[in-house]
Amino acid sequence: DVISIPTLTNDLTPAELEKKVSEIVEENIRLKDTVLGNNKTMKMQYDRIVKWQSDVQKVHQTHKEKIIEAKEFIERLKKENSNISRELEQLKASKKTQEEEVNSLKQALMEKEQFYQEKLSLVTKNINEKKELKETELNK
Repeated sequence: DVISIPTLTNDLTPAELEKKVSEIVEENIRLKDTVLGNNKTMKMQYDRIVKWQSDVQKVHQTHKEKIIEAKEFIERLKKENSNISRELEQLKASKKTQEEEVNSLKQALMEKEQFYQEKLSLVTKNINEKKELKETELNK
């Protein structure tokens, strides 16, 4: 309901005009209070949003740092895994070499044992033959 002031002044008496102006002033004060209240509420909401945004940025930064730490940890684990794998391969190669050496030594030992068994057998045979020969000579 917009009423222009020239129309008001022609249709109303001074008392009615004063009353109407008083009502307009009161409404203006109420509207001003409403605007101030709305501004205060909006300021509070804005402050909450700014704080929330700051909190989100902090959480985001923390997550970024944790991701970087996790990536670094993964890289360290990869290097450690690579080193352990390399060391395992070296140990396997060393074990194979040692097994080959042990087998070679066992073979050499068996060959020497056989050689000395044969020699011992020949010596024993030789001794027995000499013993028999002596006994035969003694018996004659």
